[in-house]
Order: sequence, then structure tokens, then C-alpha cells
Amino acid sequence: MIKKQITFLKNFPVRDTKGILKPTYVEFITCYAEIQINNGREWYSANKVNSEIQGVFVIVYREWCKYIEATMQVTYDGKTYKIIGSPIDKDGSKRELIIAVQEVK
Repeated sequence: MIKKQITFLKNFPVRDTKGILKPTYVEFITCYAEIQINNGREWYSANKVNSEIQGVFVIVYREWCKYIEATMQVTYDGKTYKIIGSPIDKDGSKRELIIAVQEVK
């Protein structure tokens, strides 16, 4: 599968003029991933929890991967996706990380 560039975004909330925290996403890191985006709905089972997802990004595990959180977002091909659940170490060997996503509308 051809790998494409994706960018992880981390939320750094900022207070507005009324003192309310507003989500503000900034670039965390850019890497290459195998992209598997579905046109329809698919149910994905991870850690015995079913979550509706629209796609999966599979990345080569790197040391910085331990900082990827479910609160982050991912941009790819002009679209933004929220991460569904915790990233999954594909076979427990820290070679590939699976990130389930859903497009932010």
C-alpha cells in the first residue's frame, strides 16, 4: 500500500475574551501512514469496545508515538479526523500503530 503524509494535531485550549476555554489545535508531528478510509460505515472492534469509524491510519512505530492521544486530531488530504479510542500497537512489538478515525464535520 502507498504511504501518504498525515499530520497529528494536539489541542492547546485558549481562553476567549469571556474566559471560556476554546479548543485550538496545533501541529504536533507529520509522518507517513497507510490510509484505509471507508466510503460507508464500518464497525471496528478494539479492546473489546465497538466504535463506529470511517477509517484507519497505520504508521510505523517511532519513539514519539507514545505521545499520541485519543484527544488529538489528524489531517489528511484536506480533511480533519478525530481519533477514536487509544491507538493500538498492532502486534505488541512496537512496529506498527493503528489509529482509528472519524471525520470531523
